Amino acid sequence: MKDKLGETIVNPSFLEDAKFILYVSAFKSLSERTNPDVDDMTVFLSFRSDRYGNACAIVAQQSLHFGPIRMGPAIAEFHGMNTMVFEYLDEAEVWFDSGQTI
Repeated sequence: MKDKLGETIVNPSFLEDAKFILYVSAFKSLSERTNPDVDDMTVFLSFRSDRYGNACAIVAQQSLHFGPIRMGPAIAEFHGMNTMVFEYLDEAEVWFDSGQTI
């Protein structure tokens, strides 16, 4: 997954300052991820966050995903990225539109 995300983010056609919403609700392997796995992915995304306005919304509808993913924003903040976890896509879009991502 990191390879594909990395390729997408550094691609010249990727729109800088685009809304970056990571929809993880359908990820079957997410329930098998450990805390270090989540930390690693968060740091990976943080180092590329200037490509998408230093803000990322994560949508995790299943409680199985929602809980573990919530630790990501604390790590992301340490690396200068504003990240929030939402249960629904429309909540993530409202967050971006509110200007709270700055």
